Amino acid sequence: MKIVLIESYLTHSHHQWASSLQSSPHWDTECISLPGRDWKWRMHGSAITLAGKINDLSYHPDLIIVSDMIDLGLLISLTRLRFSTVPFILYFHESQFNYPLSPNDQDRKKGWDNHYAFINYSSALTADRVIFNSHFHRSVFLKACREYLGQLPQPNTREALRTLAKRSEVIFPGMDFKKMSSNRISHSGSRPIILWNHRWEYDKDPTLFFNTLLRLSEKGYSFDLVVLGKSNRRSPEVFSQVRKQLEDHILQWGYAESEEEYYQWLWKSDIIVSTSRQDFFGISVVEAIFCECWPILPDRLALPEHIPSSMKQYCLYQSDQDLEEKLITLWQHLHERKKLLPQLVSHVREKYDQHVINLQYLQLFQELQTTDESERI
Repeated sequence: MKIVLIESYLTHSHHQWASSLQSSPHWDTECISLPGRDWKWRMHGSAITLAGKINDLSYHPDLIIVSDMIDLGLLISLTRLRFSTVPFILYFHESQFNYPLSPNDQDRKKGWDNHYAFINYSSALTADRVIFNSHFHRSVFLKACREYLGQLPQPNTREALRTLAKRSEVIFPGMDFKKMSSNRISHSGSRPIILWNHRWEYDKDPTLFFNTLLRLSEKGYSFDLVVLGKSNRRSPEVFSQVRKQLEDHILQWGYAESEEEYYQWLWKSDIIVSTSRQDFFGISVVEAIFCECWPILPDRLALPEHIPSSMKQYCLYQSDQDLEEKLITLWQHLHERKKLLPQLVSHVREKYDQHVINLQYLQLFQELQTTDESERI
C-alpha cells in the first residue's frame, strides 16, 4: 500500500505524527511537507504549492492523508485530474474554532479571522474520512461548528454536520516509547524536580506556572526546576522575567540540543505540570508520564484522557488555587505516589504506543480501499 502524507506545517507534534505513520511496515509512506511557520498563509496558499508537488508524483498512491492546516477543497480541485479516485483523509491536530486568542493577534480581536475556522469546516466536509487526535477535540469541533453555523444566514448548512459526524473518528497520535526507553537514565536527588517541557507560547499559560512556583518557593518548599523548549521573539516575557527569580532552583533552562538529551531530562524529572489553555492532545505531557513524571494537570481540554479514572483525583486540578494545593499535597506524599506510577505508565503505553495506533490506521485504510467510490461521497 502506497500512502502520501501531506503536512503543510511540519513542526513539533505534526512532525512526530508524520514520523509515527512512516514507521509502520504495513505501508510505504512519502511525506510532502512545508515548514511550520506563517500559519495563516499555510491555510490559504499551501494547497496550491502542495498540489503541484502531488501532481508531479511518478506513481498513483492508494491513499492521501492531509493534516488540518490547509484548504483541502482547493487541494482536491487542483489534483482531481490525476487522483479523482484516491480517498483523502483529513487529520486534525488542532482547529481554529477552539484555538485561544493570542494577545498579539489584532486580526482575530477585530473578528476578521472567522474564515480560518470555516476552512477547517469545509475541508472536513470535503474529506472521505476525518480523524481527530482526541475525543475532546472531536467533541468541541462538532459543537463549535454547530454554534458557528447557527449564527449565519439560512441556508447555513448545519444539516451537513450529521454526515460529518458519521465520517469522523478518533485516532490518537502514535508515540515511539521504545525510543524514549532507550534514553532512560537513573537519578536521585534530595529535591523533587519539576518539569516544563511545553512550547514557550501564551496558550500554555506559563504565567500561572511560574507564579505558582514563586509562591511555593516563598513558602519554603524545596524543589529543582527543568525548563525545556526554545525561545523565540514571540515568547511571553514571563520567561525572561522569572529566570532570575528562580535561579536557585534551575537545573536546565532552554532548548535541549538533542532528542537524547531531551528524553534524559524527562527521566531525571519527578513532576510534570501543565497549565495549558489549549491542548487538543498534549504530546509533551504523555512523554513525561511515560518517563515516570507524576502529572499535575488541569481538568480540562484533552488532558484528562491521559489519566486513568481511579487516579484523576490525585492528578487533575480544578482551579488555579487547586493547582497550588495539589502540588503541596504531592510534596507531602511524593514517595507513596511514586508507587502508583506504573499504573500511569501502563495507561499511556496501552493507549498511545505507535504500533497499536498504526494497527488502527491499517484497519481504516483497508476499509477505505474496499469501499466503493460512490459510497464514500
